[in-house]
Amino acid sequence: MNETWYWRLGFSNNPFTIKPGATTNEIIAYPLQPIMERIEKGEPQFIEAPFGRGKTTILKSIIAKFGGKKKIAYANCIKQECLDVKNLLKNATIKGKIFGNIPKEMILLVDEAQNLSGEDAQEISEFIKSGNIKAVAFFGTEYAKGMLPAETEASLNGNVVHLPHLTPEQAVELVRQRIGNLKLLPDYVIRELYARSDGNPRKLLQNCEDACRKGVELSLTELTVTDIATLLKAPAEKKQKAYAQVKAKPKEQKAATKRATEKKKPTTKQKPKKTAQKKQAVREQSAAMKEPRINYKGYNLKNIRTYEEEFGLETKREEELP
Repeated sequence: MNETWYWRLGFSNNPFTIKPGATTNEIIAYPLQPIMERIEKGEPQFIEAPFGRGKTTILKSIIAKFGGKKKIAYANCIKQECLDVKNLLKNATIKGKIFGNIPKEMILLVDEAQNLSGEDAQEISEFIKSGNIKAVAFFGTEYAKGMLPAETEASLNGNVVHLPHLTPEQAVELVRQRIGNLKLLPDYVIRELYARSDGNPRKLLQNCEDACRKGVELSLTELTVTDIATLLKAPAEKKQKAYAQVKAKPKEQKAATKRATEKKKPTTKQKPKKTAQKKQAVREQSAAMKEPRINYKGYNLKNIRTYEEEFGLETKREEELP
């Protein structure tokens, strides 16, 4: 098609993009106010944010609220790499960059905190004690007690936020914020897409994009649940169906397939076994070839003397020559 699908729906950009920063207000299944209050009070917290549950939305909201005061420092914990918290704090402000001073009362956002090392955690604790860090918010895919150093763990004091799945109503609200009252995607179809997304906002937006794109390509005016079942039939479902069919084959059919495969294998010609008589003949022929042959032609056999006769040994010839 000549036009991009979302242009034909009246959008200048893809309304279902999942790129960070694409939208400013997104729906998450947890209220933001308690998170903001803990930051203002200077309380550390750990936000358990699995893939697609709204971590980016929370980060953007914190930056939008406190970033204007130049009080935000962001760090991403990459495995086997040091955070270097001191330089992060210095580079967070213009004065810090110019004069090398470490600012006071900073808010530190630590992403991928499940990879936080003991040394980095200790450095963060020291800057909290010195007043350079006012509050710290750890973000990680999964929280487990004991994953952070003991002192950092104790400072959390139970401030662990688990981001739950979206509800169907929140899913509809999230999509409506993106597309308004677009007729192509009714509310009940959004709920069907939500059910196929395991409550994950990112998967929901990806499924909505796929459904709308294919609907536009087919010139549909309003998608139905039946359309969704047909258009979004994942390759994984086809593979599972094929695997189930193979698994359900009767044993007799499997055995027949095995026999047919064995028949196709090339057979090697076996050499005929030698009989005992042939073996004996071969042995005799071999022995005869080894024995020296003497040609007596041209000799007077009566005048031939033996070794014993030549040296006068008293021995009797075993046989007379002809």
